[in-house]
Amino acid sequence: MAWALQFDGVNDYATLDSTVSFANTGEYLIEIKIKIDATPVNSINSVLWFDLSNYFYYRTSNELFFWQFGGSNRSVSALTGDVLGKVVTVYLKQDAAGAKSIEVVGGNTSAEFTSLRTFDFNQFVRDGNWELDGGILEVIIYSDLARTTIINHWDATSSSHAAGTPVLVDTISGNDATGVNMPTDGSAWVDLGGGGISIPVIMNQLRNQGIS
Repeated sequence: MAWALQFDGVNDYATLDSTVSFANTGEYLIEIKIKIDATPVNSINSVLWFDLSNYFYYRTSNELFFWQFGGSNRSVSALTGDVLGKVVTVYLKQDAAGAKSIEVVGGNTSAEFTSLRTFDFNQFVRDGNWELDGGILEVIIYSDLARTTIINHWDATSSSHAAGTPVLVDTISGNDATGVNMPTDGSAWVDLGGGGISIPVIMNQLRNQGIS
């Protein structure tokens, strides 16, 4: 059974107890499992957010996964619309030297962006704009690209689905994410059934991409 914390694409978001910060060198991997609605209300669906220099989103109008870190825009694009309405797993990766790349599980890995840039986030989904219309199943942070050491694990399935303010629990470090403007009757939690799947998404190479 797989659960998701569902965002409405209007004004829902979730704030972390403390900011997660990554240096410009040193290995890390952020694993993101999401399901964007088949017909989202917004073109831009943000997932990770700190400020206009640190975020990660999916843009439906040009089918781009977009990761900005430390003031530099880089993106990878999906060649099909198969992302929408399905569970997708995405890896944001940095190697020991600071080179970054994005991978959609089942698809291709982007080319590396080798300039040194930091990355921070302190909430799931941007508030006030670029709202996610869909669900977050889990977000896992590893301290290594081999995915052997977990630092944080926000897990919708392990969180309480009872009535009350939704809290996406970090089962490892206790850096929980508290829902804002979300329903408190338990309906923010969606049972997706099964264990979830990761779909193949063919990726273009990493390329410069400004916000238009």
